[in-house]
Amino acid sequence: MLECKSPDGRHRLVIDHTRFEFCEGERLVAKGELPQPPHAAHVLTGGSGAVLFEKDGNEGFGITLALLGADGKLRWKLSLEEAIPGGSGGAERWESERPARPPCLAWWSAWWVDEPRGKVVLVARNGTLAEIDLGTGKSTKPGKDVTLAAFGLEWALHDALRVAVDLQPDGLREAAERLLVHRSLAPYDYLLAAVAVETAGGQRVPRDAWDAVLAAGDTDPARNAIEFAGARIVDIDLVVRTALRKDVFAHYAVSALEGRKAVAELASLLTHGSIDPGVRDSVARALGRQAPEKALEAIDKEMEDANAEEGGALLNAAIATGAPDLERRLQHHEALLLRILDKQTGDISWLAGYFRGRPTSEAVKPLAKALARHKSDPALRRKIIGALKPCSGEDFGDDADLWISEIAKRR
Repeated sequence: MLECKSPDGRHRLVIDHTRFEFCEGERLVAKGELPQPPHAAHVLTGGSGAVLFEKDGNEGFGITLALLGADGKLRWKLSLEEAIPGGSGGAERWESERPARPPCLAWWSAWWVDEPRGKVVLVARNGTLAEIDLGTGKSTKPGKDVTLAAFGLEWALHDALRVAVDLQPDGLREAAERLLVHRSLAPYDYLLAAVAVETAGGQRVPRDAWDAVLAAGDTDPARNAIEFAGARIVDIDLVVRTALRKDVFAHYAVSALEGRKAVAELASLLTHGSIDPGVRDSVARALGRQAPEKALEAIDKEMEDANAEEGGALLNAAIATGAPDLERRLQHHEALLLRILDKQTGDISWLAGYFRGRPTSEAVKPLAKALARHKSDPALRRKIIGALKPCSGEDFGDDADLWISEIAKRR
């Protein structure tokens, strides 16, 4: 279900898959069926219609942009190739998980409707711009300054700032500085305006602009602003500090560090003593994609002095890197895995799976002790027994006491 209102709040479009209703207040103006369900829509001020947008460029068919009139009829519709003259703007082919659906082209970066100018602006992944006339549906290629024209549009400002920072049109610094005068901006938009100033050669992003987004609470625009700004601002310490937080912003800060290829900072975070385990795994994956050997070297170094609990977190991080040569390195740290298993400080389910796949007689005793301690968790007990059998070459069933007594007889 998609429901959109015009900027003045007077008109409303409700879309349920392909069925739609267009209303003025509570009065139904038009209803009907659309050729396909759109991803997003913008209802025009004054109720003259709505712009329909679809972000997936289906190969061979599909509408990327259309204008739905207030009478419920499509005034014009454009495919991806028609909407962006000269090509699909750096699109990447994306295979659908549903066999019946054709492949799509991941091309989209941003879009907005510039009502005062009577235009729709599309921005592709590679920065290609297209401008479509609302009246005729004709598409042309505008200059970069089209992004600055949208700074005065409340509904378009966030996307226009992101695009302008990357395209760096003439006059960006001055336009962004004028925005910063208005403290009524949402914190995440204020941060992006500050980033625009910095990247255009002006004052560096103030720390309080960054901190205001973190303090304002978890929203999609705030997360995206942290990731976007973090990949571009000079003060990388702000990003590193955010990555140490125990909330969703930490993961977006890690993505920002990956975006700027901050290998040294990621390696430092990977083994930082106070980092949240879930964030550590995000760091490990990010570092593993860029410098897997460096990630594993950092983990190996920290493992030398790690206790069982810290070692378990580091080994989980090693696995998260997906790095080559991982098997040999895990075996190298097997003694620590056994200590983790014995002290019950790690993920017992994961450890049981590890030793089931890499059986060793040294794991039998700590596995049997774990079985005795977990009497009320049938699923975990099955995993432990599944590891005990190959490690011992025996099968004593579900009886932990029997496992322990039989193991004692071997000594």
